[in-house]
Amino acid sequence: GVTALITDLNSSVTNRLMWNRTGTYTFLANSGDSVGIGTDSPDEKLHVVAKDGTVPTITAGENVIIAQRNAVVGDHANIMILAGTAGQSRLLFSDSGDDLRGGLMYNHNGDDLNFRIAGANKFQMTDAGKFGVNKLNPTHFLDVVGVGNNIVSFNSSSNDNRVLFIGTQASTHSSVSDFRFQNQGDIIAIIQAMTGSATDKGKLLFKTAGASLLTAMVIDENQNVGIGTDAPAYKLEIANSAT
Repeated sequence: GVTALITDLNSSVTNRLMWNRTGTYTFLANSGDSVGIGTDSPDEKLHVVAKDGTVPTITAGENVIIAQRNAVVGDHANIMILAGTAGQSRLLFSDSGDDLRGGLMYNHNGDDLNFRIAGANKFQMTDAGKFGVNKLNPTHFLDVVGVGNNIVSFNSSSNDNRVLFIGTQASTHSSVSDFRFQNQGDIIAIIQAMTGSATDKGKLLFKTAGASLLTAMVIDENQNVGIGTDAPAYKLEIANSAT
């Protein structure tokens, strides 16, 4: 093949420097200091084309690099950040005051992905699929740590949507899920949902902690309410176990 470094003085675009190999432009620098690889008309400072397709209208001054591979609708375009097996692959968002102000960081040693915001890691996803918000090394599938009130809020714009759905595959008379209230690591109260005499029947248990964690009230599958008993036989049954 023929390889040549060409200064193009006859083009409609003035003062282009091209690297030409067998008729394909692998490198081009134009008079606007833009560099194209795989294209002779770069749209930004660095424009790399693997498979040429339609380029949308580019907002002037907003982009520095374009990586293009869109000849057909099914084309993928990847940017690979290759690191060591015990290192990190990083996409950093920097400013004049902080080179690590924000970013995405993949830890190859522990296989976790960290989201950095305002100079600190705020979110982490582990190889087990667990997600931590203000919590590194989350122990639950969603682990949220916050300060102050209104740490988590669920809202719906419609009046007929389920805002929070909790599902499981429990058998009869089994725990489906519960809400646990902790203080300084100690569980002080629980609201627990259980299946009843069939998997499509259920009851709610309300537990509180004194000397130990005990069931204070039950609403069963027949809508009977028991206080001091977990098997009420009446619409309201109160058991007195005075000693």
